Amino acid sequence: MDEKQFWHIIEQSRKNTKHDYELQMPQLEALLEALSEAEFIAFYDIFNRLYSQSYNGNLWGAAYLILGGCSDDGFDYFRAWLIAQGKEPFYNALENPDSLVKIADDEDNYPVLEEILGLLYTMAVEKTGLEDFSEKVQDFPYPEISFEAWYDEKIADLDEKKAKKLFPKLYKTFW
Repeated sequence: MDEKQFWHIIEQSRKNTKHDYELQMPQLEALLEALSEAEFIAFYDIFNRLYSQSYNGNLWGAAYLILGGCSDDGFDYFRAWLIAQGKEPFYNALENPDSLVKIADDEDNYPVLEEILGLLYTMAVEKTGLEDFSEKVQDFPYPEISFEAWYDEKIADLDEKKAKKLFPKLYKTFW
């Protein structure tokens, strides 16, 4: 399993779902069930690498704007949602979080997806037969991040001037 195959599975899970994660998750589960343990672990590792890669301050700022605030857990679920949107939206958002305006402004596609995290964990336990499967998967530590580009520590909230400059489309749409 490589990243190309990973994204193919994500795209297959999205087919005919009209951005409805309640339809996407069962399709993803069926696709993952067909994988061997080794293939699933490779999928799991790629997901976690991308999940770690998406842990950055500017993406968190975009999530903060889109969601009207964003806790640690909220950002986790936002990043999971972003991966489930597919390769192009994922990499576009990493390069330019303002690009999220194209996909996040959709009433039927609320940009959080905690369910995929539970699905992957449950399937890892099933595939490996282990409650603690940490020795079978790779660890991808989160990088240090900064909120300086969009957050004001003095008011403990979004700095509107900074956010408007950094994320003009998201600011206009969501703030």
